[in-house]
Amino acid sequence: MNKPVVSIFVPAYNNPIYSKKTLQSIVEQDYRPIELFFLDDCSPTPLEPMVEEFRKYENDEFHLFFYRQHKNLSSDNWVYGFDHCTGKYVVNMQHDDWWTDRQFLSEAVDLMERNLECHLCVANSIIENTDCKTMIHLPLSMGKRDIWQILPGDTYINMLGYDRIGVQAWSGIVFNLPVARSMGVFHYPFYLSMEEANAFGLVESDEFFASQFLLSSFGSVAITEKVVSVRGKPENAWSDIINKKRIKTMGQNAFVIYYNLYKADLNGKYAQAVKQRARETIFHFPVEKINLKILKHYNYSKDAIRLMLCSYLVGLYRRSFDLPRHYYSFGRRLLRAIRDRELSQFLQQARGLRRFLRAIFPFLKLGL
Repeated sequence: MNKPVVSIFVPAYNNPIYSKKTLQSIVEQDYRPIELFFLDDCSPTPLEPMVEEFRKYENDEFHLFFYRQHKNLSSDNWVYGFDHCTGKYVVNMQHDDWWTDRQFLSEAVDLMERNLECHLCVANSIIENTDCKTMIHLPLSMGKRDIWQILPGDTYINMLGYDRIGVQAWSGIVFNLPVARSMGVFHYPFYLSMEEANAFGLVESDEFFASQFLLSSFGSVAITEKVVSVRGKPENAWSDIINKKRIKTMGQNAFVIYYNLYKADLNGKYAQAVKQRARETIFHFPVEKINLKILKHYNYSKDAIRLMLCSYLVGLYRRSFDLPRHYYSFGRRLLRAIRDRELSQFLQQARGLRRFLRAIFPFLKLGL
């Protein structure tokens, strides 16, 4: 029985030492067949000589393709790689991550092949140069969290996020390519290209985990807290360069993506839960200003105006009280307040925030 092809695309910029570790971990996976696309985003020093070292692994079940962009595409390099993939399953492997579990692809593909409603597998990663800090933390109620568990899409999407279990590294995610393509993953309205971002006066392109929202709306999700990779943190990392630019308009970028998800005509069995979660997430990344270009794009609809205004005021309140970026992470802030003996101050802020939001936005359900 022929096994399905897994496509892996690696957007890269500089850091050949890390990219070499990335590629080595890919060839050491025990799964085949694989097609690998390495995408050099116009690095100052071309990465092709390093990639050529891995030609020796090519055979009928392992194909390596190299592309060098003529100009820097930034996050749009992801789209270029994604659009070239032809397999049944796909991984967006960051060029400074590397796999530590040789069976990761085999396990993920086997799960999705045996569970035809499961189109997304997510696993854990540790962050380099930390004391084994992991990217996600599953609830204790899930029992054996280091084994694969299959969750309904609505359960998973309501767990995902910085305020809840965290967000995985891309190296911990495998998903069904035909299903993703049919839903418009990595393309507008669920992804902002550089051209579209610039049209809105934004700094950087992004997708803000929209792919996971879309795939969760359509079926179940397999998840484990088991660590399968390392999230690399080199100096002058490609992702850090992007994030430094993105932070200036992050809330506005997020507004476009999550508003589009909220308004999307999704027809999966968990579509309503995903749309509601998208609406909630608008307030997790409040806009930095009222962006008239974005509102004009939505024809100044009352819903878009109301949600952007609410998002802006939430951010304004947060900045006024110097609250953490993810103020909604109630449990973490409570534990921190107890640890630092600042419980009374924390409770005063929490009550103030709740009264403020309820008074101005009574239609919102944003409890602390």
